Amino acid sequence: RSDKSTEITYNFPNPDRMAYLTALTGSSKCKASHCSIEIMSRMTARGIQPDKVVYNQVLQALSNTNTQLNERYQLTKQIWKEMEDMQQTTGKIMLSENTCRTLISIFSKENQWEDVALVRTRMNMHKGKVNGEDITKDKNDDEGGKTSDGDEKRAIRIASFTLGYHKDLEKLQKVGHVNKPWYKLGRVTIKQSGLENDEDGFVVEFGIQTHRNPIENGLSLVFYDGSTRKKLGFMLIRNEIENQIQISQEEGQTINEPYQQRQPQSLIFSSIMGMFIDEDQRGKGLASIIMGIWIQICLNSNVFPRSEKINKPLLSLVLSNFGFVPISEGGIEVEISPIAHVEDNTSKSLSWVPEFALYSKSLSPMDGSFGEREMRIQRMIVTRFPPNPRGRVTAVKTEFEHPMTQKARNGLNFQKDKAELGTLVEKVGWKDKGSIQFDVDDNLLCRTVFGYLYA
Repeated sequence: RSDKSTEITYNFPNPDRMAYLTALTGSSKCKASHCSIEIMSRMTARGIQPDKVVYNQVLQALSNTNTQLNERYQLTKQIWKEMEDMQQTTGKIMLSENTCRTLISIFSKENQWEDVALVRTRMNMHKGKVNGEDITKDKNDDEGGKTSDGDEKRAIRIASFTLGYHKDLEKLQKVGHVNKPWYKLGRVTIKQSGLENDEDGFVVEFGIQTHRNPIENGLSLVFYDGSTRKKLGFMLIRNEIENQIQISQEEGQTINEPYQQRQPQSLIFSSIMGMFIDEDQRGKGLASIIMGIWIQICLNSNVFPRSEKINKPLLSLVLSNFGFVPISEGGIEVEISPIAHVEDNTSKSLSWVPEFALYSKSLSPMDGSFGEREMRIQRMIVTRFPPNPRGRVTAVKTEFEHPMTQKARNGLNFQKDKAELGTLVEKVGWKDKGSIQFDVDDNLLCRTVFGYLYA
């Protein structure tokens, strides 16, 4: 109003901790990291000390920002230090497993791999174990639960492996988009006619694409058309190391010393988690080529192939074609055949055209074992009629292992099985019409695909 004496004024209460937390939650969900930083600064200015929840909200907002943010790395390091200081002062656990994962995400985006390794060490310390060794209590310290010089040395050793792994990746040809690159390992050339002078062969280039936490999330083997660079598909694998001996470090070694000089002797297992082939590329035998490439990588690296639980019948069949056998007690034997080999009229009512039929005495078409989308993608139906002639037998809902893997696990000689698997790669993978060529030697191949296991 024009009469200032009658103006209405509002007296808002000062924001409390709950108001700030609500604002922080909103800024985190909106990926507005700059707002989170400002909110925490205002909170501190009002004398409200940040706690574990506040720090985690700010870290989450920083992690959700995909683009480079000025001073994000320095701010994250500061928050990390404050949380560790508060943990030592109060005795309360500030760095939870989720907090460590958020720190790893931020440091990975900033390419700060030494900090990634240090955070991973801290995370394992709170679990009470690093590489199977109890480190919650230092051998030379009667007080447990504290970060000792021994813990720091272990962190440095692990950081050296992490740095070495990423340095090895830099030795490969980097291809693709800057935010989602892949590292080229080699190529497979399939001669269309099978003749030596065939220069018009189909070329599949392959490489690896890393994830931020490959130990838990695995990594991808990616496959591209060598002439068009169109992506053909990918395979997700998860690698594990067993019977790992304690990592040792000689006096005077530094964090920049090549980590491959100190690799422990152990058994490495590579498990296929799944495979995807572009819909336009299906029916061209790519599944066998992709499987053959993964197996050849394992053979050249002295790594033992196996699978996690597989419930895709066609993927199970490809594994069976390479000599893998089902090992899970709950596995279901199935028979796969061309759709023309079964007398089943149900396919006529479908909106898509199936190419394969799956038959099993343990399954029925309507029992829900396979979803409609899954069957449509694999161009398959479940039938209650046995095929004629009979189809090829495999298993679903089971893990697979190759006999060489089983023998290695039991300490038996597996060299004959390894040689037979190498022959199958040529016969089944590229049907004796192709060859594989790696851009790297076997040592670097092993280090780039499996080296992160030592970090």
